[in-house]
Amino acid sequence: DGNNWYIEHVNTGRYMLAPDTVDIRNRRCQDQGWLEASGTRAADMDYYGLATYKVRVWANGLYLEHARSGRYVIATGEKEKPGPFTAVNADCNYYYRALWKFIEA
Repeated sequence: DGNNWYIEHVNTGRYMLAPDTVDIRNRRCQDQGWLEASGTRAADMDYYGLATYKVRVWANGLYLEHARSGRYVIATGEKEKPGPFTAVNADCNYYYRALWKFIEA
């Protein structure tokens, strides 16, 4: 599918992977919330098709949507506090935490 992407880490070559298999698109923002969302992982291959994402482009940024579950990759933590923080796979764009942008390295 031309709309599906692997997101590969530059240094390790590992793929971003979400362990979620249940499609939540029909109950977006009504599932379990982001505090109980599964964590994003880095894997050496696309296990069970769980490393496939759709990049949803909006005027103000990008959403990384897990192709199987429809969950968005969102950032945790606060801008003012030092990290590192984790990324989780949530059912909704809570507090605009699912909005990403690409910047040149």
